[in-house]
Amino acid sequence: MRDLEVKLISKIMLDGSPRKAKSLGVGLEYFTNPKCALAWKKLLEYGSMPGQMGEVPTKRQLTKHTGLELLDYVDESMMDLVKELRDDYSTRTTAIS
Repeated sequence: MRDLEVKLISKIMLDGSPRKAKSLGVGLEYFTNPKCALAWKKLLEYGSMPGQMGEVPTKRQLTKHTGLELLDYVDESMMDLVKELRDDYSTRTTAIS
């Protein structure tokens, strides 16, 4: 599942905004990879800073702060990645109950 999380964070960076993923319901609790969870937090923090509304930091900045190696190309849609991540989250939370 970690590959999926890296793909999603990379897709967000390539698209230039976390807004779509956020509007599709992505939350911090969806991430099991600590680097991806930190990257998600950093993306939301950066995007809410004055003058940066909805934008993302540079790839270098995000990697520096998270240690996450991003992908240069993701051929899957944001919608498909988020759906798969939500399904995984549902499976994990159902297994715990």
